[in-house]
Amino acid sequence: MNIGQRIYKIRQQKNITQEQLAKDLAISRQAVSKWESGKAIPDIENLMYISSLYDVSLDELIKGDNKVGQKIIADASAKKWHKLSILFFATLLVYIMWFGSAHGIWQLGLGIATLSMIIIDTRILLRNRVSKPLKRQ
Repeated sequence: MNIGQRIYKIRQQKNITQEQLAKDLAISRQAVSKWESGKAIPDIENLMYISSLYDVSLDELIKGDNKVGQKIIADASAKKWHKLSILFFATLLVYIMWFGSAHGIWQLGLGIATLSMIIIDTRILLRNRVSKPLKRQ
């Protein structure tokens, strides 16, 4: 049984609609539909929310589905690249500021573009979910 089938089964057992699950996770109903049809795989954060909200272990959700493990690895890799990107652009911004002050010129456009990239990557990296808090046990 794949992850989508497990989510469908849990949803049916708990008598929850796709709309309600989507609302609880602050995602679209189409995302839930894609998971259940096998067209997409939820990220680890959504799996943790499902586990907590509906009292199901993560092991029960993901056991035997290799695609989920690959997705978790890919998500972790993407976060690593965002961190490296932020570090690169921050270093570039420091260099632009140093070069501009040392030579009496300011490359304002390049500095603004670099600062914008830092802000965008930081927002992506720190993106917070707007949903119900996890249940504490």
